[in-house]
Amino acid sequence: GGAEADPPSGWPEADCVVFADVLEHLEDPWGVLRLWRERLAAGGCVVASIPNVAHHSVVRGLVKGRFDYVDAGILDRTHLRFFTRKTIHELFVDTGYRVQRLERVVDRRLMARASNWLAQLGQGEERQGGPLRGLADPWTIQFLVVATPSS
Repeated sequence: GGAEADPPSGWPEADCVVFADVLEHLEDPWGVLRLWRERLAAGGCVVASIPNVAHHSVVRGLVKGRFDYVDAGILDRTHLRFFTRKTIHELFVDTGYRVQRLERVVDRRLMARASNWLAQLGQGEERQGGPLRGLADPWTIQFLVVATPSS
């Protein structure tokens, strides 16, 4: 079955549920995260990768009045939902999770041309809460999340 379906009745609780580029394809990712939170074993976690709609390529298109779906990528025509760093965090918090890690997958072509300090922004600032948090968002293709139930 799909991610939105209840697992078979005999299945054990999950230690880890992986949503690798899945949540943006679902009609109700909030409901799915709540469903699976209830099915996690004690100490279990959710791992997810979610495209970043605040990527420079999408923003550039919006400035030009375009929001064109494509066959693959951030604007994949099968995406039903779109998220930014902040709304990803809210998605997990609002569904009863604590975000343990929020990492970036950066656009290496642009990062290779950027200075060293900008490349370093791509790792760890979410946990550190530094003043430069979010500055690398336009170069972030997707976010990687590890979350555990908040209570």
